[in-house]
Amino acid sequence: MQKSIKFNLINETYNNPKTIPLAFVFSPQSLTRRPPKITYQQIDGKDLYLLDDFFTEEEGEKMRQFTTTTTFSRKIYGSPEAKEKGELPAKAMNASERWKFFAKPPEPIQALFEYFGYLGEKLDAQVTTLPWDLCSGTISSPAVATNFLVASSATSMEEGKHKDFDPEKGLAFGIPNLHSSGEHTQFENGAKGRPWMVTAMLYTTAPNFDPSFGLGTNFYSANNTLASRANCENMRLVLFEGDILHTIEQSFLPNDLKTWRVSYVFKLIINPNNNVSLKGSI
Repeated sequence: MQKSIKFNLINETYNNPKTIPLAFVFSPQSLTRRPPKITYQQIDGKDLYLLDDFFTEEEGEKMRQFTTTTTFSRKIYGSPEAKEKGELPAKAMNASERWKFFAKPPEPIQALFEYFGYLGEKLDAQVTTLPWDLCSGTISSPAVATNFLVASSATSMEEGKHKDFDPEKGLAFGIPNLHSSGEHTQFENGAKGRPWMVTAMLYTTAPNFDPSFGLGTNFYSANNTLASRANCENMRLVLFEGDILHTIEQSFLPNDLKTWRVSYVFKLIINPNNNVSLKGSI
């Protein structure tokens, strides 16, 4: 990351003092380590990638250490119903904690930033975060998010289904450097010459966590049918088109076990430098 840019808001809903339209560019660069093992599939023509064996075991332990020594000050719920029923909340970093995490990341996250820059070089594209924070009333949609969980119910799984963005229905901000003509506020994600809006999610887990305990990510087709499940595995990176409907899987924990998992989430805009589609190209 060597520079920042500001996006212009095109939706007045987000024009309030809490909104931060600043975005950050991951400069194109070569990869200095082995590339990850990639598992690829599509859901209704939208891309989903599972990336494994990219980080070293030492980096995995460093992320565990970072997770247990940093602070997650915000309580968050999968849905209003979860809060009303007294379910255990998840934890997330507040605004200042997120900023510190992003600006001075632990070593494995620096490696992840290098991978984002590598994608820019490989795809001949500009890779940026979304605007740092888009806020409307009590709702905040940050470009960088964290989610620390010790359990999650079936209700939270069902009620928590969402898309990270949906460019076909319009955007809150203007994206520069589009190569196709016409209206820029609505477009098919990743279409020829259009930005490809992708979510990158890195799992970190406690040493005693097992993927059979759940708390991975469920992905759904357009008709709300479960289409895929990403198991929560330590240092697994999940890349997916952010307009795929998804949610946190419920937990299946032994009654006497205490454990945790956290997801570190980055919402990205991958903007082609030429009039091409980037879909299916990772």
